[in-house]
Amino acid sequence: MARPWGRPPRGRHGRLLDTTLIVRSYVFLGLVEAVWAMFMFFLVLHVGGWRYGQVLADTEPLVPKRDGCHARLGIFAQVGNRFSGGDTRFVRS
Repeated sequence: MARPWGRPPRGRHGRLLDTTLIVRSYVFLGLVEAVWAMFMFFLVLHVGGWRYGQVLADTEPLVPKRDGCHARLGIFAQVGNRFSGGDTRFVRS
């Protein structure tokens, strides 16, 4: 039976997490996700007519749109990260 990705399984004391994976996931991908989420958050507000400094009440119709966009983007970004590849063989160090 062929092993996944053509590699032998990790040893008994092999690590699931290493520094490269942590830096890639929390620093690089986390930063990209955060910037993209905030951009979309403010884009929805801007398209909806909001201007910087204006206070939105919780009853404003723009609030659920803003929050929904931000939440959906977080979910889609996580799904995208899952399928973008934990395989770093093609990443040059």
